[in-house]
Amino acid sequence: MLSKVRNDDGVLVGQLLGDCVKLSVSDNLVLQDSVELCLSKKTSREVASVYTVDGFAVRTTTADNKFKYKRRSRDSTSPPSA
Repeated sequence: MLSKVRNDDGVLVGQLLGDCVKLSVSDNLVLQDSVELCLSKKTSREVASVYTVDGFAVRTTTADNKFKYKRRSRDSTSPPSA
């Protein structure tokens, strides 16, 4: 099971259902409209019944090159905090 998503208190609150996607834009780019990004779930991954709400996670890399996943509100438009 891919339970790796944690909240601000370090408690597991979700699992990864698909692969990561990176969206990068240059600092001087001004978007004229919204961006739509479609993500698919890996059907081979078992979904834990304890996680009942879909959402997103932000992946960061720690100083020792390990991935860290943090819960992200699905309707948030602000950039993730570090």
